[in-house]
Amino acid sequence: MSRPALRLGVTYLVAAAVGACAPICGIGSHFTLSSARVDSTYTCPKQVTNHPYDVNATIDADNFTNNTVTIRSIAETDTAVAIHGDWNGELGAKGGGSVADYSPRSIGAGSKATIRFRIPFQCTDQGTITSSTYGEFKVAFTVTTSAGTFKLDSANKHRLITP
Repeated sequence: MSRPALRLGVTYLVAAAVGACAPICGIGSHFTLSSARVDSTYTCPKQVTNHPYDVNATIDADNFTNNTVTIRSIAETDTAVAIHGDWNGELGAKGGGSVADYSPRSIGAGSKATIRFRIPFQCTDQGTITSSTYGEFKVAFTVTTSAGTFKLDSANKHRLITP
C-alpha cells in the first residue's frame, strides 16, 4: 500500500471514530437559547394610574449535552426605542429586573423546551390623550444556567398603547 493511500485510510478511520464517539464523548455538545419573543402589544385601559399588566415572553432552549441544564435565573432589560404622540416618557428610558416565575426550571439532556415567563409592566392613562400614543420597547434577556450565561434580544418589540 502506498503512503498516500495509507494516510487517506488512517484519516477516514479517525474521522469515523470521532463521528461515532461524538454523541457519547460529548464532542460538539452544547446548550443554546434562541427565538426570544414577547407580547407585541398591550392597550392600557383609560383613566388608570400605574395599572399592572404582564408581558408574556418565551425563549427556545436546545440541550445538545449529555447533562440536564438548570436555569438559575432570568433577568430582563426593557428600553424605550420609539415613542409617538403624547407619550409621557423619554426615548431611551430603561427598566427591568429579575423574573420570578419561569418554567421549566431545567432542560433534560438531549431535549428541547420553550421557557415561558411573564414580565411585569405598568401603564398610566389619565384619559386626556386625544392622539394616537404609544411607547415601543426593545427587550433583552440575561439567562444564567448551569451551562453558562446567555444574553439575547427579543426577536420582536413590545408596544404599549394608550388610546
